[in-house]
Amino acid sequence: MGRWHAFRRALGVRGLVIGTQVHGPEVRWQGAALDGWLQVDGVDGHATDRRGVALAVTVADFAHLPTRCKFIAMMPQWDFLDFLAGQGRRYPGFRLMMRAKAKRLVESGGRVTGLLAETEAGRVQIDAALVVGADGRHSTIRAAAGL
Repeated sequence: MGRWHAFRRALGVRGLVIGTQVHGPEVRWQGAALDGWLQVDGVDGHATDRRGVALAVTVADFAHLPTRCKFIAMMPQWDFLDFLAGQGRRYPGFRLMMRAKAKRLVESGGRVTGLLAETEAGRVQIDAALVVGADGRHSTIRAAAGL
């Protein structure tokens, strides 16, 4: 890993690759956002610099996968999060709360129904069918949910 980071620095590559457990492009396709996501500048499968492709390596052949997306796509994390927020804004029930810190899960009937969060305006309870807590790699919320 150290050599890869040194190589990226030498090329001036700044991208951060985010991997998902589920095949990311397929999830985005099922969410009807794939075409827009693939048009975002910087989505590709190569380490690049400002002059173009710096490194192209075939790692695996995904042609046999039973999915529409027979590839892996990469983009910087901040661009991916901006893209997700933009897609969410298309829905009237979507609400993005920046700088809100998840404090604990709210449960009802043996299942998670939301969470308590600390915001700049004070503590709020968020009840929703889906609440995404982006609290990082060492997520206390993920641990509390038993995931």
